[in-house]
Amino acid sequence: MKTMAPLEQSAATVEAPRAEVRGAHWIRPKLVAEIAYTEMTNEGTLRHPSYLGLREDKKPEAVALETERHTATLPAPATSTIAISNRGRVIYPESNITKGQLADHYAAVAEIMLPWVGSRPISLVRCPQGRAKKCFFQKHDAGSFGDKVHHVGITEKDGHEEPYLYVDDADGLMTCVQMGTIELHGWGARIEDVEKADRLVFDLDPDEGLDFEAVRAAAFQFRDILKSLGLTTFPMLTGGKGVHVIAPLTPQAEWPQVKDFAHRLAQAVAQTDPSHFTAVMAKAKRKGRIFVDYLRNQRGATAIMPYSARSRPGAPVAAPITWAEMKTIDAPSHFHVGDARELKKRAASKSLAMGSSRPIIAKSVAHSSTTERLVKASPRSPDWNPGTSVPFASTMAKTDPRTVASLLREYAHRTSLRGGNPYRTKAYLRAADSLAALSQPLDRIIAAGALTRIPGIGDAIADMVRGFGNTFVSCNESLL
Repeated sequence: MKTMAPLEQSAATVEAPRAEVRGAHWIRPKLVAEIAYTEMTNEGTLRHPSYLGLREDKKPEAVALETERHTATLPAPATSTIAISNRGRVIYPESNITKGQLADHYAAVAEIMLPWVGSRPISLVRCPQGRAKKCFFQKHDAGSFGDKVHHVGITEKDGHEEPYLYVDDADGLMTCVQMGTIELHGWGARIEDVEKADRLVFDLDPDEGLDFEAVRAAAFQFRDILKSLGLTTFPMLTGGKGVHVIAPLTPQAEWPQVKDFAHRLAQAVAQTDPSHFTAVMAKAKRKGRIFVDYLRNQRGATAIMPYSARSRPGAPVAAPITWAEMKTIDAPSHFHVGDARELKKRAASKSLAMGSSRPIIAKSVAHSSTTERLVKASPRSPDWNPGTSVPFASTMAKTDPRTVASLLREYAHRTSLRGGNPYRTKAYLRAADSLAALSQPLDRIIAAGALTRIPGIGDAIADMVRGFGNTFVSCNESLL
């Protein structure tokens, strides 16, 4: 109530049947709350609503009303209404590619690009007069982009909040192009929770003297290393000199954990094979080697987005490919502005596994040893005892209880969205709050017998493991 009291106002913030809002206290729509309910009426009223609490981890900008549609009646892909001025202006002088041709590329690939770049904080490389003239990097906006390009407030290191750019439709994307954008770079997190990464990116950046064969071999080496850790990956041609090896993640690990994991892995590879790799950024240290750029995996860092053009000679385009294609592709600048038709055709193929809502190569780590051991160590397993169980303790050893709390909250959220029992959902959240308040690793908590004193924790973890099953996309245990 202390949080809501300063936001109180007398005027209604929504239109609703008078009988439904009699006695209501209105507040400005600045907070995100989680409500469990059985169904929503045609008038938008919730049946049997139950307030579960505020979601401080969610941005108001990320909340949207979900609607059900039959696939046969889904609307056609959105097209842009943004007019592009100065279409004849030359943006790539060495190949005579104009602003109009660049805009046509983005208009054509918007359908396959937005699942990757949409609802993600972005930074733009803008070259209003062409790539041969002044270009600059932009991540904030004072309103010059209009209402098609949105803002999400993100707290900076000094504590103040800055408006970061994001787009969520073709109009937003094309507005960026109209404003002279060539490249779009995105955070490794979405606006729903900018503190939790939804991907790992290892940027393999070769020294000037290395050919692409060295990069190709390095990409496969990283694929095999990450696979051994339970992470499914795909390669992306950057349109520059190198390749990104990308591992999609469920957003549960926070940036310090993700950066530490990426840093330690990069260092391990460089120490194991120092003649071919370095984890040091300095140019002098890269001679004849590939720099494993792990710094993409930190808060505020960005990476080039799939299907973005590059501000490089020949107008190359970044593009995800399959590991089979990686064996024979000729260069990281294989695709260019003008290849939109081929890019769209490829994106629709099963080999790239493009999802309708999020582009994930969806095998993920659902079948990783970590998840399998967690399932075997479920509190409903015959040999589970929260105080003495070796399987459970070995699975959760050194795990921060806040990580398990985050998983429980996510499961509670999904249970609520499916119309599950609101009382059980509340129990999950209470167990999560109790876990989040603990500071010791779970193996120590178990050894001390403290886990048994958390009401409902056994059933909550058992339901979570059973509910997620083999569809749950987990971080590798190294991130937990």
